[in-house]
Amino acid sequence: RATGRQRQLLIEIKKPEYHSKYNKSISSIVLATLNAYNLTRSSDPIIVQTFYIEEQIFTVYIKNFLKTI
Repeated sequence: RATGRQRQLLIEIKKPEYHSKYNKSISSIVLATLNAYNLTRSSDPIIVQTFYIEEQIFTVYIKNFLKTI
């Protein structure tokens, strides 16, 4: 803040299948955490990326769901 520059978060979801083995959804956890900090607007300086297509689809679905609650 002292410099006046805006910071941006770049979050990459890696190995979702690893977390699935333990019945955890890393995407849900990440998005719920962002939701808890009220970081849900498209104008928020956050990029969530993954190279797993199933997780991308799921993340978009959950993100849209969180906006409705």
